[in-house]
Amino acid sequence: MQTIDFIQTAKWIKAQFSEETIQALFHRLSYNREPDEGVTIETPIIEATYELAAIREKLLNHPFAPDALQAFGLEELMRPEFPLMIARKVAEVQRTKPVTPVEMHEKMSELDRLLYPARDGWKLFQGCIEPLERLVVPQEVTNEQPFDDILTLELSYGSNLQPTLNAVFEILNNVDKLYGSLARLYGFAEYSPLRVIYADSGSSFRFDFKGLGEPIKRIKELLVEGWNLIRHRKIEDFRRNNQALLESLESVRQIQSLKREGVLENEEAMRLKEQVLDSVTNLFEAGVLPREVPESEYVPNYKLLEEYHRKLLPPAPEQLPARASRKKATRTGKARTSKKR
Repeated sequence: MQTIDFIQTAKWIKAQFSEETIQALFHRLSYNREPDEGVTIETPIIEATYELAAIREKLLNHPFAPDALQAFGLEELMRPEFPLMIARKVAEVQRTKPVTPVEMHEKMSELDRLLYPARDGWKLFQGCIEPLERLVVPQEVTNEQPFDDILTLELSYGSNLQPTLNAVFEILNNVDKLYGSLARLYGFAEYSPLRVIYADSGSSFRFDFKGLGEPIKRIKELLVEGWNLIRHRKIEDFRRNNQALLESLESVRQIQSLKREGVLENEEAMRLKEQVLDSVTNLFEAGVLPREVPESEYVPNYKLLEEYHRKLLPPAPEQLPARASRKKATRTGKARTSKKR
């Protein structure tokens, strides 16, 4: 999980709870003495248990919420027994009316102890969101909008795989080539260099780039358009026919149009087209998608990407000895065979 993923997840989790539930579950309980009815609980904690039970499935099904809650000791919020335990304890307190303030204090303390771990964890969880966002994530990254002048690319990989340094270098190199090609294509003879303004890693690598607005926008459109063309094709078809598949991209058609109009020389048009197609192909094969492509549609996009970028990722460390031993055995076998001959 990236830092920015945690911040967004934490905000989402907090938004699932009403303010009344937050007060009931995560603040110290209060009680009120009434002359005719003894002492009663003032906090609407029963309603809070109903809400907690209702949002439990949403918490469990979120891609990052379970890990975030567990890290702060809030896994009780995902247990189906937790709301029932609170409701039973509240019912036990309420059944003992009328009671003295001392007896009520003792019973309320039992209920408080049940909520202590969640209360302490929530206080730390809620308190870290704003400072972490302010200190770690640049403001312009926090305020990003789809198709703005900041290019956000994510390199996804499986849990047992890690990208090589060379693969990351090639990704950055292809992004820079694509940026330069589209800047020249859309009439910018001079343009500011592409700058990395944010980078993070976790379940994926994230890079945020800033440069000239028009080429950045065109890169996003190009990658989204290209991914929509290939996302449901077999990887073998893509590698064999990638030129034909991507010929219909808007930027590629723009190159052909400028060539026909005489704005681009034949050699320059061929070079730009080759750079654009090669860069897009290499980025997809490396497992890179822009932020504008949703994480999931009918099929999770990161799952589809695994087929394209598997060749660029080395095996997990535990797999290396097995492969090495097989290669060693093969070499030994060949050596023995040649010796006999």
